[in-house]
This record gives sequence, structure tokens and C-alpha cells, in this order.
Amino acid sequence: MKKAIGPAILADEGIFDKVVDSINKMNTAVTRVGLAIAVLTAIFLGIGFITGGTQSLAKNKPWALAIVIGIAVICLAPSLVQAISSAIS
Repeated sequence: MKKAIGPAILADEGIFDKVVDSINKMNTAVTRVGLAIAVLTAIFLGIGFITGGTQSLAKNKPWALAIVIGIAVICLAPSLVQAISSAIS
């Protein structure tokens, strides 16, 4: 029976690898869902721009900015997590 608990023991038992694999699978799923939602909202926003007239530009411009920022966050999040992970280990 091992008394010490830490990353080395977790890595020996393969638990750490399973956790990392699970996190990567969740990351992929969340990224796909987030991008799908962003595309759908961009389509609806485009329809709003087309059908709304001149007032729709002022009304929907903040939404367009939020969609662009959201897509950037979704696309850059894995790189940020990988950079933090490599800095820690």
C-alpha cells in the first residue's frame, strides 16, 4: 500500500492520463458546440442586419462584436490552457 499521494503516484497508476484524456474530450466537445452556437447566432444576426434597416446596424453592432470576441475566446482557449499546462510542468 502506498502512503504518499501526489502527481507521481497518480501518473504511475494511469489516473492522471485518464483525467487528461477526459478533459481533452470535453474540450473538443465544448469547442464544437460553442462554434456551432456562434455560427447560428452570426446567421441570425446577418438576417437581422438585412431585414432591420438602418436602425438594426446600431442595435446589432454590439452583438456582432460579442460574437467575434466569443469566437476568439473559443479558438484561443486551448492554446492558453496548453501554455499554462506546459509552464506548470
